[in-house]
Amino acid sequence: MKISCLPVSFYGEVDRGEMSIGDWFRMAKFTEYLDGADLGIGMIHKRTPAYLEALKAELHEIGIPLVIFRNVSGLYTSGSGAEKTGGRLCDIGYCIGI
Repeated sequence: MKISCLPVSFYGEVDRGEMSIGDWFRMAKFTEYLDGADLGIGMIHKRTPAYLEALKAELHEIGIPLVIFRNVSGLYTSGSGAEKTGGRLCDIGYCIGI
């Protein structure tokens, strides 16, 4: 069975800048229980093409697949609703290689 995980327990750390998306993917890679990692759109605070291209390269380098990319905006604890809505989910997903 293949297993991936959405890091709900770490949303606060990501929002506060204490954990990056790369940190989450490295953690997921080095646990012996996960075959992939999931990502919520609210975890992506910068949405410029340059940032998304760098994120894509970082995730590729880490080497654990991104399995699910979700609009889970209601679960985030900070930021405005407009920032967390995920209206451009498909555009962002395309940029990071989904």
